[in-house]
Amino acid sequence: MAHLKSYKTVIGGVVVITSLLMGFQNCSEVRLLPKQGKSLAASLAVRTTTQLKPPVVKPPKMRVLFFVDQSYSMIWQKCDADLDGKSPSSDPIRFNLLTGCKPDPGADQNAYRYAVMQKWLDELKAIALNRNPEDVKVAIIPFSGGHYARPNNQDKQYLKDRFAFVDLPKAQAWLTKLMEEHQNDLQKTMRGQHYGPDYLGTTVPLPTLTIATSLIQQEMQKLKDADELEGVPFRFVYLSDGVFKPIEPYLAKVKQIVGCPTSCSAEPSHPACQPYNYCYPYCPSTYCDVIIPRDFKQAFGDPAVNKVDLIVDELKRILDLPNQIKGGKLTMHLVKLSPEKVPDDDRPSPPINIFDEVFKASEKIHSSIINSPEPPFSIVNVGNGGYSYRLDQFYAMNLNAFVNDTGHLVADSDADGLSDLEEDRLGRNPRHPRTFNGCLDVIDQNHGCRVMGCDATIDFDGDGLSQCEEKSLDTMVGEADSDGDLVVELHEMLRGYNPNADQNMTNVANDGISDMDHFLMGLKPYAKINQLPEGTPLIKIVTEFLGFKPATRRPDERDVTGLYNIQIQGIPLVSTLETDSFDLFVRSETDPTPPADRKGVGGTPHDEDTNQILILARAVADQDPNRFYWMIYRKNVPALDDPGYEMVLQVDFAEFEYLDLVSRNRR
Repeated sequence: MAHLKSYKTVIGGVVVITSLLMGFQNCSEVRLLPKQGKSLAASLAVRTTTQLKPPVVKPPKMRVLFFVDQSYSMIWQKCDADLDGKSPSSDPIRFNLLTGCKPDPGADQNAYRYAVMQKWLDELKAIALNRNPEDVKVAIIPFSGGHYARPNNQDKQYLKDRFAFVDLPKAQAWLTKLMEEHQNDLQKTMRGQHYGPDYLGTTVPLPTLTIATSLIQQEMQKLKDADELEGVPFRFVYLSDGVFKPIEPYLAKVKQIVGCPTSCSAEPSHPACQPYNYCYPYCPSTYCDVIIPRDFKQAFGDPAVNKVDLIVDELKRILDLPNQIKGGKLTMHLVKLSPEKVPDDDRPSPPINIFDEVFKASEKIHSSIINSPEPPFSIVNVGNGGYSYRLDQFYAMNLNAFVNDTGHLVADSDADGLSDLEEDRLGRNPRHPRTFNGCLDVIDQNHGCRVMGCDATIDFDGDGLSQCEEKSLDTMVGEADSDGDLVVELHEMLRGYNPNADQNMTNVANDGISDMDHFLMGLKPYAKINQLPEGTPLIKIVTEFLGFKPATRRPDERDVTGLYNIQIQGIPLVSTLETDSFDLFVRSETDPTPPADRKGVGGTPHDEDTNQILILARAVADQDPNRFYWMIYRKNVPALDDPGYEMVLQVDFAEFEYLDLVSRNRR
């Protein structure tokens, strides 16, 4: 994947790393600090705040508006008693539509739309820490032909307060209330009560969409008047299954159901003209053309405004607001909810999905699909159509030390996966990673070494294993991560894990902690967490996402990349032997140049009492999991003579380098 080289500096930039203990600021220097009560293994502690360019620039204000569909389809699908069903009730306005109906489960009974919005709110909370509450504001506007489309007088002031850009605590309270209302309607419907939902209704977006337009316009103008609009990103997110009801043919069907006559003078015997009928004493034209449409609109919404062209025009108005007001940036996302769960016959006739029509009308709108609680993109990506890169893997290890299956820290001087003590016992050389043949000692010992039909000097995919070693393990020669668990194959072998099995899915120690968590803590797979000796050093990594920043030296000016606080504690340090000289792999026969020391993922020849510390980071694009890249940091650290010391390593994240791995798999 040579094209990945263009993303080398997306995380590059400058990383400010401060010590955990004393706050020293001499970068790339190792300091020994006295620490009482330490275990025999001193540890390496790193605290890093990654940012893309110095100095720290306070991100601009941000506004997000969620326009969320609250239709009946969250709860149930098409029912025979629906207006467009097979056997509508005798009076679809006054009688419960659920009577005699067992509707199919809805397209979003699990309320994925709320779960995704919650994760977006959490992401916004992360970037809003230690900032003015006015900087990040959110508006949540639910729409439907239901409760919020026909509020009573008591509701009107409530909605006025809610249909606004509010701070994150208020937005959270509003979202929580919507979640509770959905559950209320869902439980009542499932119990088969004789009344329809209180809050959900048919999908009539336009009246509420005009409110959203005015709200964005007012907020932009407010910021402009305060000279704060420049560079402020506005994000409009429209969440719906795209099915909208009612449409005008449904109103005609209601008139047909109640049986309106042409006139009572012409049809005096018509049931609707008899004194006992609810149509009497109104003349048919008044009842059929005024009263029924009025009641219909109150019950379901106005079909006259449920038209594609009107909705498209309003969305275009929103997109054009930055041009009208001369400032700000606005991106629009239409997020289609569980389209695979919406039956074709539950769409209006002819079958129209509003999203399909909107995308035909404008190329400036981004499309996404959600059918799980996972957001399809980063809400804080301020790019306009670019990619937002975030870390999805980050791990650290000492190539020359690990905690074995019995929970004891051991040295592995040559970084071959066998401890120095094991190699002495097995008659192998603890100073050379490949004692007898072309295979790493741990591979030769546990799997055998197959050297026929392969080249033991070439590592085509950059995963630290030669062609012969991959043949011996039955891993993929052209894939640095055959099992897709985001750990390079060499590192799985060094710690005794199966490079052909996703470590997230296994727990061979049967201690309730996945093999991946064992690996990240620097343990062998069979080391039981609850039986480790006191003082066993465990690697701990805490990654805090702070938001996105524009990518430096980016291939696309719209790309942004993550900003993080990262803390690494507990990397063990040990005394090691000086290694023999050994060759590094080449990538191919036509490119015999060995990789630079800091770009390789395996051990290199070193002096006595050297610990080779390695940190790997993997970044992936939110919008496309096939766009990702690896970066690596390496540093040789001396062993400590006094176990009462703790080491603090300070690093500039700009020293991380692009790692040219051939990797396509992603879990």
